[in-house]
Amino acid sequence: LALYLVSTMSRTSLFVPRYMYLALPGAALIACAMARLFIPARLWKPIAACLGCTVLLFGGHWTRIWPPHQNSDWRTASQRLRDWSGNADVPVICPSPFIEARVPVWSPNYPVSGFLYSHLAVYPITGHVYPFPFESSPEAAAFARQLTAGTLAKAGRFAVFGGDRSVRFWRDWFAAQPEFSAWSNEVLGLYGDVELVGFIRKLSRTP
Repeated sequence: LALYLVSTMSRTSLFVPRYMYLALPGAALIACAMARLFIPARLWKPIAACLGCTVLLFGGHWTRIWPPHQNSDWRTASQRLRDWSGNADVPVICPSPFIEARVPVWSPNYPVSGFLYSHLAVYPITGHVYPFPFESSPEAAAFARQLTAGTLAKAGRFAVFGGDRSVRFWRDWFAAQPEFSAWSNEVLGLYGDVELVGFIRKLSRTP
C-alpha cells in the first residue's frame, strides 16, 4: 500500500516487476495458508506433486540443454562490438541500463568506471565510451548535439550500445540529425534486451 501511494502521489511508478521478487516467499506462504482452509491434509502431497510436475512441464526450457538465466547477454554483445570496432578508438554511445542514471546523479562527466556502467567492467569493450543516461533528458540531448557537431561527425563511424529501448531511441535521434543524412545505420545484433547499432558514413561515388 505504501508503494502504491508513493507511486500515485509522485507519478513515478515503483512497481518494477523485479523489485517485487522479494515478496514471493511471503505470497507463497499466504497462498498455502489460505489453501489449508479448503484442502484436506491427505491431499497436500498429491497436489504438491502435480503442481511441481506442471511447473516443470510448462515452465521448463526443454528445447535447450543450458537455457539462459537472464535476458541481458552483455558478454556476446560486447564481443560483437569489439569485433566490429577492432582496435580503433571508435566512439561508443552507451546509455546506462540502470534507472538511477538520471540527473543529477548522471552527468556527461560521469566516469564509465562508476556504478551506472558497472557492466562494462565485467564485459569490457573497445572504443571511446560516451556515457548517456537511462532515459532522454535535456542534458543528454545537449550532450548528444555537442558530440554530433564535433566528435561523431569527424569519426566516420560510431556505435550505440546498451538496452534495446534506449538504443532505439538514440538511433532514431542521431539518424534524424542533418550531419548524418549521408550515413547508414544498421542493427549489428540483438542479444536479449541488449542491442548494438552501428553508424557508418557512406562512401561518395565518383562519376
